[in-house]
Parts: sequence; C-alpha cells; structure tokens
Amino acid sequence: MAAEHRITNSNPIRDIGRMDYERCADLHNELLFRGWTGAGNEWIEPPTWWEYYSRSDELASRLHPSLIEFLKRAYHVMSETLSSENGWRDLFFFLSCLAVPKDIVSLRHVDMTGPDRFLLLYVSSGFMLGDEQGILFDQHTFKATYVVHVDDTRDTCSHEWGWMPLEVILNNYLEMVDEGKVSIVRDFSYEINSDNEDDDDPWIEPWMMNPYSKTDVSRAVAALRRLITAIEARMEETTTTVGSEVHLPWHDPLTLNLPFLPPDSFAHEFLSAVSTWTVRFRYLAPGIRFPTVAEFLIKMDPEEEQQPQRTGRPDMRTRGLFMDNIIPRHPEARDHNSLYQQAYLSNGIDNGHAVQIHKVLDSWAERVELGNWDVGENGVQGGIGKFREADTEEDWRKYWIPPSW
Repeated sequence: MAAEHRITNSNPIRDIGRMDYERCADLHNELLFRGWTGAGNEWIEPPTWWEYYSRSDELASRLHPSLIEFLKRAYHVMSETLSSENGWRDLFFFLSCLAVPKDIVSLRHVDMTGPDRFLLLYVSSGFMLGDEQGILFDQHTFKATYVVHVDDTRDTCSHEWGWMPLEVILNNYLEMVDEGKVSIVRDFSYEINSDNEDDDDPWIEPWMMNPYSKTDVSRAVAALRRLITAIEARMEETTTTVGSEVHLPWHDPLTLNLPFLPPDSFAHEFLSAVSTWTVRFRYLAPGIRFPTVAEFLIKMDPEEEQQPQRTGRPDMRTRGLFMDNIIPRHPEARDHNSLYQQAYLSNGIDNGHAVQIHKVLDSWAERVELGNWDVGENGVQGGIGKFREADTEEDWRKYWIPPSW
C-alpha cells in the first residue's frame, strides 16, 4: 500500500502551501494496514475518521480544509472497541490512534497566536506509562511534531524546532518498521538482553521496540569505513610519511569477551564486524583515538562494573572509541557540556534518544572530506579543543545532527 507515496530522494516532500493530505492519508493507512495485518487479522477496509464520527459543521468550521480532507481519507479503528483476540491495540509504538473530536480541539490553552492554531491530531500510545501527549498539528504552518509529555506542550508550541510536515513523521515510522527498529509481534515473548533490560515497556501491541537492528550495525560499520578511508586518503595528500598498518584492538579475542561487552549487544556486534580491519593512524577525530589492546582491557572501576554501559542508550559510552556521552545537538540550546544535541524537547518524531553512532561517524568523515579538520601522519589533528567550534556561530552546524529517529 502507498509505496508511491513514500518519501525518497526521487520523491521528496512537496511544498504546496497546505497539508499534503493525500500523501499523509496514504502513509497513515499503510501504517494501520501493516500493523493490523501483521497481527494476523484479515484486512477489511475500516471507516475513515470523518465517517466514524459523522462530524458536524461546527467542528469543520474550526479545521483547515486540507486537514478535513485528510480526516476524510484516514482510516480509523478505535482500540477500545477491539477484543484481545485481534492482537492489535495501537496504530504504532508511539501512537494509539487519531484523537477523538473533543480532544483534537482541546489545546486552546497553548494557542498563543489565536484559537485552534494547535491541534492534538494523534494520541500517544502510553508507551512510557505516563502523561504522554502525541502528535500536534499547526494549522498556520501545516507542520506537525511529536510531543512526548503533556508538560512539554506549551514550550514545544513556542519554538520552531522539531516541527515538520506530518508525512515526514509517518514516513519515519514506516522506515523504523522497514529497518527492524520496530517489529510486529504476534506471539509476544520478550527476551531480556543486555541492550533492553532497563526498558520500561518495549511492547505496545502488536509493536515491539528493538534496542538496535541489523541496519544500525551495518550503517555503523559503513560509516567507520568511510571515515577511515577519508583519513587515509588525506594522509597520502598531506604527509610524506605514512605509518605501517596495525590491527584495531578488537583483533585480539580477549577484547570481545569482557563483562562490559556482552555478545547480545550492539557494541559487540559492531566491534566484531570491524575486528579484522587495519589502519595506519590512531586519531579518527580531534583528540579521539583508537585504544590499544592494553587500554581496552583495563579493568573498569567497581561502580562502572555494577552498571555496564550499552550502546544505544542515553547514558552510555562507546568505550571502544574513547567517546563519552556523545549525544544529539540542538541549535537553540547549545551548551558547553555536550556535543551533537539533536533535540531540545523532542526530535519531533519519537521520544528522543542518544544519536546513533553512525551519524556521528558520518559527520566526522564529512569534516575530513571537506577539509574542516587537518590530517597528519597520526590521523586527525587539532586535539579535543577543536570541538569548541561547536559553540561558535560560524561552525556550530558542523557539530549538529538533523532531527531523525
């Protein structure tokens, strides 16, 4: 369903001065179709939201015509009308369903620029077991954003950050399914592993949020290869002395058999995939280098051992590259304590998270390829102080990751 409406480089979003209701409805309906049939149900075309509620002229007068057209095309199934035998409860992991009429126009208290500007279009699934909000829609700009918590609503509506066309959000959700970040599960049996043991509720029927996917691993591997290739190409251009090739530390089997690197984690899969590689330098970013085998095997302190860090979680570090707390970066909230901030309140798509390592590695590769970072015989030069450029008006974009899931 709706394959021709998926967003791609050859089929980008359209700036048409209104909500792209045809595309949004097709993406919404595809998400519903995939969840419903993936849970084992026969597809019988449900009513649209507008048909389901038989809406009045009074509500129509408060909604933009393009939003009405979306609601006349978007299928609607209320989870509370279903039995547990359906195996389906929510439109997506983060979303329960389109909001009921009274809730759509319930945000008058945050309409700083006039009544009915901001609408609650989708209700959250309650995946965090708290006061989640859902997707808001701005009738002035025709953009939407995912708001994690109701207490963030007013602040979110007072900033432009995180707002994007609704089709971008829905397309991202479908990408998460395509790439295995979110799975459809019929017979739920949740196996605790090293990357998910602290998750509150990884399953919202029939959706399960996976701690990482095979795509995450392959992208990280490809990004590191791109970075290494870029550095070694610049070394050949700028230096007369090129070092001999040395193995990465994970070539030693001992490094992949440590308590803080469990075999069912992203970090183990990633480092195992690059364990046979060789490089001719040490520094892959200013002040950031590959460790030696001895350094990697250094015993962690007792407090660290009790709380092992895992790739993909906000509080973790990728010990193998000696990077601590690399998190997303946001242009409106730059500070001196963190890099690559992606979201101020929300990234507009999901509940926010530490940025995937492949995005950081790709950013570093771009810095080398564009000549923003100098390269010498030991790799990238400049020292850790080079990252202070992130707090300058001229260079902050070089250390910024655009919003994404």
